[in-house]
Amino acid sequence: MAGQGLPTDITSCSEAVPPTLQELQANQANLLQICQYCKAAYANPGSELQVFEETKNYTHDALVRVAYQVYTTGVHLANFLQVQSNELDRLDLEIRSISSRLNACHAITGTSSFIDRNALKLSAHSKDAMHVRRLEREELDGSTEPPARFDRQPHQLMLRFAEL
Repeated sequence: MAGQGLPTDITSCSEAVPPTLQELQANQANLLQICQYCKAAYANPGSELQVFEETKNYTHDALVRVAYQVYTTGVHLANFLQVQSNELDRLDLEIRSISSRLNACHAITGTSSFIDRNALKLSAHSKDAMHVRRLEREELDGSTEPPARFDRQPHQLMLRFAEL
């Protein structure tokens, strides 16, 4: 459709549809005037055959005009919907691209780009303000005896040639 000289942006498309609808409505008023003329002319005696031929020609021309205007309106509406669909596809692609970039940023940094920095500061302060309670001996394992002391022994890091 775009190859037929139709607009390809949304604003031009939205400006092209209302005039075609107005032409269609104006054609309805013209058809009513033609019907009234034919009715009045047919009421005169002696010219029925001539009035019938004129009515037939007027009706044919009016139907052709209405069909053309309906077709033109339909083409403009279809083009408008196609342009909107293309715009939605473009926006969807942009949103997916931004989402992919945010996911990559999150994967690299381990944080979300939408985290409020003030909220992070508050949470850090709240961790510092937390009171750590020391467990009593009875709460640990039920026995009151202290555990055996663990003495560290240094490791022998030097290898002796005889051991190899």
